[in-house]
Amino acid sequence: MSGVGSAALRKFRAGKRLTRGEAIHAMCCSCMCDYADGRVDCQVISCPLHDFQPYRRKTQESASSKKKALLKPGPTRKTPAGVPPR
Repeated sequence: MSGVGSAALRKFRAGKRLTRGEAIHAMCCSCMCDYADGRVDCQVISCPLHDFQPYRRKTQESASSKKKALLKPGPTRKTPAGVPPR
């Protein structure tokens, strides 16, 4: 284990208390399988911790604005007369 949060994850598994920041990094480390595929952004913008993810790209559009775009209602499809919408 060598990514950000690895030490905090070990500390948690040893039964010790974590600070808020350590807990966030430990959760990201756990979710990303200790960054086995490299220290990269997880790109799970639906995760409430994504904005705090240690390897999040700083140049990308903020996750909260992406979430808003995902939640914005899209165009509605018209169904033929007499056919109930799904």
